[in-house]
Order: sequence, then C-alpha cells, then structure tokens
Amino acid sequence: MASTLLTGYLKQKGVKIASYKPVQSGADTLHGKLTAPDVEFYKLANPELNDKEAYTYLFKKACSPHLAAREEGTRIEQEKIIDHYKQLEAKSDLVLIEGAGGVIVPLTDAGYSMLDLMKELAVPAVVVARTGVGTINHTVLTVDKLKQEGVPVAGVVMNQLHIGDPAVELDNQWMIEKLTKVPVIGVIPYMENPSEAIKNPALLEKVFSKFDILEEIAIDKQTSSFR
Repeated sequence: MASTLLTGYLKQKGVKIASYKPVQSGADTLHGKLTAPDVEFYKLANPELNDKEAYTYLFKKACSPHLAAREEGTRIEQEKIIDHYKQLEAKSDLVLIEGAGGVIVPLTDAGYSMLDLMKELAVPAVVVARTGVGTINHTVLTVDKLKQEGVPVAGVVMNQLHIGDPAVELDNQWMIEKLTKVPVIGVIPYMENPSEAIKNPALLEKVFSKFDILEEIAIDKQTSSFR
C-alpha cells in the first residue's frame, strides 16, 4: 500500500514515476491469466501502468522468491532485473522499487538477497514499518543492516495496519528516530478503503508532507527502494 500511495502523491506533484516490483510471488488469477496483486494495486494510482514493465518475475506460490522460482523449475537472474530497471530509469524521473518481504529475503538458492540487489542498483532505501508493538526492534535492525552494507536510508514510513494505542505509536516513532538517526518521513493512517485515499490529494499531502527528500531524488534521476 505504501508504494501505491506514494506513487499517487508523487504523480500529483508532477513526477514521472515508474512503479516496479522486480519479483512478485503469490500471483492471482484474473480472467484466466496470472496477475501480480501488488501491480494491480499500483494501477489505482497509475492506471496507464503496463504489467510487463511493472515486474520482471511473477510466480504462483506465495513464499520466498527463491523457493517460488524453484517450484516452477526456474531461477531468478539478477542481470534481468538490473536491465529491466535501467530501461525504466531511462524514461522516468524516478523508479519506485518495492521489495519482497524484507531486505534479507533470498532471491536465489545461492542466497543472493533483496539487499544484494539494492546494493547492485546503488539505490537509497525507504523502510516501511508497522506502527504498533514490536516495530522498534524490527525497524532498527533493518535500518542498521542497510547502513552496515552501505545502503543509504532516506527515511522510514510508518504504516498503521490497525487502530492501536496512539501513545505507544507516537513513542515508537520517536524511539525509532532516536535509535536509527533516520527520520520518520511519513505516517500512513489505518484505512478501511485504501483505494479511496489515492483519490484524496489532501490526505496524500498530509501523509507525505515530509517527503521532500524523495522529490529531490526524483529530480536527480535516482531511485528510491522500498522493502
């Protein structure tokens, strides 16, 4: 959801954006054809999005990409993803990449991970984290790992998956900023109907008002990567 809402926000700012999911496992079937559920959601903000441009690999099984590929008798080749990314980069202000399950998730049986891909693409990361209990440990470990591996972290986006204790959620944001030295640059409130939020410019502006850094990235023809 974060990628789709951010796509909508940047498009209303006039940024020519390409939403990209290198690997999608857990495909849906629509009208007898396999579809990428995340890509279908991107289309709410970017209706002209072409499926073949939005992902490189699509697998049926909902599991880690390396296993999903093995189950279908194939393997993920990072060179294909990198070539695909370069094509998108050449015709966009910004390529918004969404990961798959976390930075350490393996893409191949050899252990090549989403983090390895991010390093090869040389892109900054935006970490999407839940707002509730347990998020401090998970988010700080993710940010620390990215920093250790030399991946710049542009910020953290907090995503409220359900209504929680406001005091806890505010403290989580404060502590994450304190421990990581990385700003929380957006808070997505709980939404029963996220598709309606994409049509609400005022809400998108409120959620992403601190995303100036990503507008600068877009101008510089760089790329932001979501986990």
